Amino acid sequence: MTRSGALAATLGSSKKRRAGLRSATFSYVEAQLHDYHQLVQRLDELRRDIAERGMGISYDTQSHHQEASPEWSDPTSTRAGQMMTNRALNEVAKTVTAIQIVHHAAGLVQRQVMELYYYQRMDRRRVAERLGITDRTLFTLRQEIVLATAQQLGLW
Repeated sequence: MTRSGALAATLGSSKKRRAGLRSATFSYVEAQLHDYHQLVQRLDELRRDIAERGMGISYDTQSHHQEASPEWSDPTSTRAGQMMTNRALNEVAKTVTAIQIVHHAAGLVQRQVMELYYYQRMDRRRVAERLGITDRTLFTLRQEIVLATAQQLGLW
């Protein structure tokens, strides 16, 4: 099965594709696709922030065993627990992973649409011209990408 066939197979029939996704959900998923690179940066920032918590303890506190923060007493366990339970981190990670799964399963033209339209924010007319496709085909490809991403996110 080709990559584009794999993505289409995850979506089911075209009638089902058009039927189940609300306009607001479609817009939300498209916004997440447009913000993919910022989401990856945010994920790294969240992970780094959690990993670095408690690292600002002064040397005097460390060396004299004065009253220290809980992070100092068991830093690995505390940080691992925070990474597992941090809601913002988990939501961003879920979205990034969903987009990566869809990108990997997509066919060449669908990946090009993701790169040009969503990541580089090129306008629809220029994307269609560059890929040599019609506006209608671009709309269909966008719809497939958004629906596959919504499905990965559990929104559809």
